[in-house]
Amino acid sequence: MKRPNNAVDTDSGWLVNIDAPAAPWPPLMGQLPRQGKYGPSLVGIWGRFSRWPKQEASHETKQFFAGLKEKRKDQFRLQKMQTGKKQTRYVYNEGPLLYIGQKIVRAMQDAGYPARIYEHWRSPAQQTLYYEKGTTKAKPWQSAHQYGEAVDILHPTKAWSVTNEYWDALARCVNVVEQQLDVKLTHGWRDWGWDGPHVQLPDFRTIPAYAEKRRPTQEEMDARFAQVLPNVWKTRPVTSGREEIDLGNGKRLCGSFELVEAVKKMLAPK
Repeated sequence: MKRPNNAVDTDSGWLVNIDAPAAPWPPLMGQLPRQGKYGPSLVGIWGRFSRWPKQEASHETKQFFAGLKEKRKDQFRLQKMQTGKKQTRYVYNEGPLLYIGQKIVRAMQDAGYPARIYEHWRSPAQQTLYYEKGTTKAKPWQSAHQYGEAVDILHPTKAWSVTNEYWDALARCVNVVEQQLDVKLTHGWRDWGWDGPHVQLPDFRTIPAYAEKRRPTQEEMDARFAQVLPNVWKTRPVTSGREEIDLGNGKRLCGSFELVEAVKKMLAPK
């Protein structure tokens, strides 16, 4: 019996029979190359396909993935915090709407309805995609999401695929949180009759960042929190978030409240 003439495939690392007739590429059904008793090398096939010339992605595709990457970076902490358990931790350094949204989520959970914050910050690129698809009426920098003044609250698994009962329950929870925090909110389902997940502050167009079409600074977000929820801001946990301080010469220090306060005392004139 003739011994097979085998060699190591550089793509897959498997032994292949180099005397076997080669099949044309790309292989057709039933014409995969013979590679001994182990069958065809899928790794080798992928290696050959991956070396084909790649087409340049369109501008819309690049814009979509850029917005998706920024959105995932902003939402990863929120999704990790809220998945599979009740809302117990609250954020105080991202503006008042994130805190209010977390309170609404907890009210929904207490009422027996699973909920989570789907979106808080939204990049202008992502807003452009939503506008072009017709899922929103607001152009970039016209939505409260670009300024952290709105949240979208959805079912964790069903998302939009819920009945009107869910949106009615969300509207009731918005009313409860309004009374608890003594704040006025705009709810898409309750006030507009559509856009059930959307909750925003009605006066978001009065903030300085809206006139300048930019994201608010940390100082502006803290001032906005103190303006909308003064009692909550005064009694917030000291270790609840981060703060920034200007060190001069274009340098800034970002850290916990305790660290920033300690640096302020050190830099204060004696």
